[in-house]
Amino acid sequence: EESFAQTMQKLHAEVVIFEYFRCFFTPYILDDKRKNCMANKHKREDQLCVKLHVSSGRFRLLFANGGYAVFQLRPEAPVSAKLPGEVALELSKPGTWTGYMEECLKRAPEHCAGSMAEWAV
Repeated sequence: EESFAQTMQKLHAEVVIFEYFRCFFTPYILDDKRKNCMANKHKREDQLCVKLHVSSGRFRLLFANGGYAVFQLRPEAPVSAKLPGEVALELSKPGTWTGYMEECLKRAPEHCAGSMAEWAV
């Protein structure tokens, strides 16, 4: 997560969009062998597109529906990475989603319920 944040800062990027359809472990072998996914070692919550939902504070969820998630980089936020087991636990807690739901209801109440229902499936 932190190396991704640093890359975004170098590129002067503030927002990242993840397409959930592409949020899976790939069978392709990467040049940097340390970053390859191993089925016996990695879990779904190891994926950046998943763990940013319970981010350390470096990323803020701006929008989500059944197809996409949009996160904003917070350049000055403190970093405290979560372990995969912690990510899985946080994803299951209703409080993890409260901030986003409240903001969604303020920003676009007429669309919020639909996108949240779509996203939950």
